[in-house]
Amino acid sequence: MELKTRGKAAGVTKPMVVRVTRNPEKTDSHTALLVEDYLPDHLDNFGAVLSTLDLTSFPISQPHIHSIPSMFHLAEGDIVAIHTDGVISTLYRVNSHHNFLLVTERCNSNCLMCSQPPRDREDVYYLHALHQQLIPLIPKDCPELGITGGEPTLMGNLFFELLEQLKTELPDTDLHCLTNGRAFAWNNLA
Repeated sequence: MELKTRGKAAGVTKPMVVRVTRNPEKTDSHTALLVEDYLPDHLDNFGAVLSTLDLTSFPISQPHIHSIPSMFHLAEGDIVAIHTDGVISTLYRVNSHHNFLLVTERCNSNCLMCSQPPRDREDVYYLHALHQQLIPLIPKDCPELGITGGEPTLMGNLFFELLEQLKTELPDTDLHCLTNGRAFAWNNLA
């Protein structure tokens, strides 16, 4: 399953989290219009434009990513992160019952059976900033959501901020957290 794609970024000065739509009438500053066949006249009220077309010569004021090889994997209402380098990462799929928040790739263990080997890089603040934008866009009827990593509790106090935001924005959503439990104990002893 494809969850990332890349095109050429223009006007994307910082990472953005937006819902996607193919409907040019569904304008919203938190929505990106997916353009595959033609460029509609009015793009003003969209937060961004994502296109398979080469838009190099078009005067578009919105942040946009163009010349994307394919967007077939994106469904109406999916939520993506648009990065300054042209990468588009799918963060939430509306047609999936298995959505999760990857909160860090760091880990304080090296479990043999783990499919997510730890990476030694500071990604907590970057990913937390993306999740702060993502969580309000998740449909309120989301039945369940996972929190995973790496080791989620290595977020320290940001872990509790994340839980509080989820409780506020998605009060009826069941939360599951995949953790080895070691970091939580370390954080409480500190």
